[in-house]
Amino acid sequence: MLSNRDKYKGTKIVFFIIGLVILMSLIFYSLHCFNVIQAAEKIESTIINITENHTTVKFLFEEKEIIHKFNYTNDFKKIGDTLTVYYLSETNTCYILFSMIFPNIMFLLIGLPFFIFGLSYFINNHKLKKFYNERDKMTKKVAKVKDIKMNKAFSMNNQHPSYLVCEVYYEGEKLILKSKSIWEYIRFEKNYVVDIYFVNKKKYFIDLE
Repeated sequence: MLSNRDKYKGTKIVFFIIGLVILMSLIFYSLHCFNVIQAAEKIESTIINITENHTTVKFLFEEKEIIHKFNYTNDFKKIGDTLTVYYLSETNTCYILFSMIFPNIMFLLIGLPFFIFGLSYFINNHKLKKFYNERDKMTKKVAKVKDIKMNKAFSMNNQHPSYLVCEVYYEGEKLILKSKSIWEYIRFEKNYVVDIYFVNKKKYFIDLE
């Protein structure tokens, strides 16, 4: 299903840029974490205090006792347990694996949906160009719109996308084709007709223009 209309065009481009920036941040932060793990001393520390938001540990480095407080708690840990820390002596900085991994998880959970939603605009544009270049080689059929349904599995700004259910005859066989979900408003009614371009029975394009 193809259409030049996309009322979320601007939103998708903004989402794509935001998602790309977040994913790039993920890459750079992952490289930072990798460098820390490579350069730091891996030491087993002892937990000496646990509060609601902090865990304090102590360990020895070159016969010097170091105490460090992490903004971290773990319900499975208690005072006296060990906690693996990564210590950079040059900067007197301590890390734990959780504090390095957690931001990456958040970057991924936030950035990937933004990126994928925004990327859909560019994918649709690519399909449009390919379709217009190859349309003359396809088999054109006229289909009747049997129904217009709302896809309630998704929503944006309290709006659901719609999809068309079309009836068309191709190579002597009646096909009931369902379009992909589309967000833009379509001025179609039941029994309206649309053009469908077939490459084969399973690969087709519904032209909404």
